[in-house]
Amino acid sequence: SWNENAKPFTWTATADEVLVKVRLVQTSMKKLVNNNAK
Repeated sequence: SWNENAKPFTWTATADEVLVKVRLVQTSMKKLVNNNAK
């Protein structure tokens, strides 16, 4: 089975690093949505 030798996931980024990227994506998505709403 594909899950026989499963290993636990280890986070390598801090919560702050993840949140910075989330905010970047949110900003980009808002720009895309606003530009396509016209």
